[in-house]
Amino acid sequence: MAGLISLGSAQGTILVQFPDASPRVVWLDNPARKYEGTRVKTQKSSLELPYPSPQLGDRLLVLNEKSGNVAIRLVQKLTPGGRAAAGDRTPPATWTLTPADDVAVAQVEIALSQGGKPVSAANIRVKDRQREQSVLLTPSDQGRVRFEIVAMGPIRVVVDYKTLEGDSKSTEQTFELERERTEVTPRFEVALSDSVATLGSSAPQSPSGGSASGSQGGEPAKTSTSSAPPASSPMQIVLVLAGLVLGAGLIIGGLALARRSPQQLEDALRRAGVKIPDPGEADPPAGPVTPAPMQPAPMQPIVLPDADPAAPQPAATMGPAAPNQPRLVLPGGGVLNLTEGTHLVGREPGLALSLPDESTLSRRHAEVVRAGNEVRLRDLGSTNGTFVNGVPLQGEVQLKSGDAVQFGAVQTRFEG
Repeated sequence: MAGLISLGSAQGTILVQFPDASPRVVWLDNPARKYEGTRVKTQKSSLELPYPSPQLGDRLLVLNEKSGNVAIRLVQKLTPGGRAAAGDRTPPATWTLTPADDVAVAQVEIALSQGGKPVSAANIRVKDRQREQSVLLTPSDQGRVRFEIVAMGPIRVVVDYKTLEGDSKSTEQTFELERERTEVTPRFEVALSDSVATLGSSAPQSPSGGSASGSQGGEPAKTSTSSAPPASSPMQIVLVLAGLVLGAGLIIGGLALARRSPQQLEDALRRAGVKIPDPGEADPPAGPVTPAPMQPAPMQPIVLPDADPAAPQPAATMGPAAPNQPRLVLPGGGVLNLTEGTHLVGREPGLALSLPDESTLSRRHAEVVRAGNEVRLRDLGSTNGTFVNGVPLQGEVQLKSGDAVQFGAVQTRFEG
């Protein structure tokens, strides 16, 4: 490949020349090696980058922060030219940018809604003419996710979701990603017609059917405000006084009856549904009573690599799946066998499934309870939520074999 940059150069540089002095970010990457170099910011008309270790497949990317467009060029296709930098044995490879070199957009936002409300959970895929990217939408995303370095031209947005009835569905829309546009980060809206889990609530409706913040019949809608109570009428005052006199009479009559015939008063109270304690019952302790916590079946934590070797072995263990044993299959192929009882999941050391280094888990994130052949899952008020088949868990649910169970960003599969 004569005339192209040599991949065998021991030391080299790349000279990038820009058409104007807009703010830009320049960096090298190599998708095949999952490598990304240091990003360099500049507002000059040219930039010279060191390129000491050429590799096949290396790319040079230039982001125009003003437009949001990205120019991409394979380094091996740059032609040598210009002056040699001090200490270089070959002149730098030169790339003179033109608007036609913009082939991608730095970020693209996809907003997912249903009935005007943000959808809480789904799997969103974006397919351009070069690759496909996938992002899992969670409640913390507020119905919006972003994709990076999306090729210009037609893009297909595919949404996989689950309805409130539990049906798995998919929808697809095509959008055009243009070079010339008004937004630095273009946003595309996808609206679902099926009933799915959403966030928030719509504006309250007025009794006449109009929105509380709108207007109807030419008059501005009224908003509720605090006001003084209406003046009491003479009839209201009479009724209040009569009620007070009647109540006082009932109290006085009850006290007199208690003195004359306490057994008769007790019988009357029992007929009215009032519980009368037996004389042999102990007096309740003063102050609020805290119920004794239920004691789950004895269970020991998973022994982590840095745990004390003398620690007892866990009741719920990682290892090969036991025959006919309900279990959670973890990332990387690990298995959490679910024995009878309660199994806690979270970052806190000593839990049945303890992942201290997983930042998306709460200290006590969720619990899995097995009672016989039934296994139930309950979220413990975690920050990032618990999901079953992509749907955020509300309360608790009985797991079925094959369910995809996600704790924060940790994805598992239930088998049983």
